[in-house]
Amino acid sequence: LDLYDVVTALGSTLAKRTSRKKLRRDRDAVEEDDDEENLRDALITKMSTFGTRQTTNDNWIPVAETKVDRFEKYSRLYPEYGFVFFGDNGQGDLYSAERMCVSKYASKRMHKSFIHRVMPKGSESTLLSSLKKSERNAFWKENNIVFFDTYIGAAIEALESKLIPVRGLYRVAKRGVEEMETLLEDYPAFNFEEAVKHLNKDIDRANEKLAEHGMDPVDGILAY
Repeated sequence: LDLYDVVTALGSTLAKRTSRKKLRRDRDAVEEDDDEENLRDALITKMSTFGTRQTTNDNWIPVAETKVDRFEKYSRLYPEYGFVFFGDNGQGDLYSAERMCVSKYASKRMHKSFIHRVMPKGSESTLLSSLKKSERNAFWKENNIVFFDTYIGAAIEALESKLIPVRGLYRVAKRGVEEMETLLEDYPAFNFEEAVKHLNKDIDRANEKLAEHGMDPVDGILAY
């Protein structure tokens, strides 16, 4: 999406600008301490809460509709291909995936949608808000919409759908652990406990798949 599309879809950006001004004031206050480490950790915390505040409403639905429209136009350029969709449940991507499933054209081209859980369940924008939980789950399963906590979990789903080979799962798992170790080293003041928990859980699942194919396991985060 270009800037014009986003502004048109979201309407007034006054609330966002106010939040950004507050973020800058917080940053300036920390800079007075002239401590680079404290500044970095403070900004990470502020950016995390800022992102949460901005993605907990249905203002993203027009953006989601635009994504569906853009996909339909783009996919028409490549009629010989099928597609997979990656998004998260924080900015209308789940709504986009659901809309593609009921679109006469897009539903024939989209093989699977992968939705990263970045928001608490029940707070995301969804086309199915009027349905019961069991009915939503049935719709997602029938239409190949899957949720994941880590990209290792997404790779497991892709393997089971025959979208990637087992070697691909191994590479994603290995890289996922390496990147988490880098984050733990670079940002020691940040609380990664929940993220490490999800990663290690999916590493265990990945190792089960690797063992089925006679491949060596991938070590998770051993201590945190």
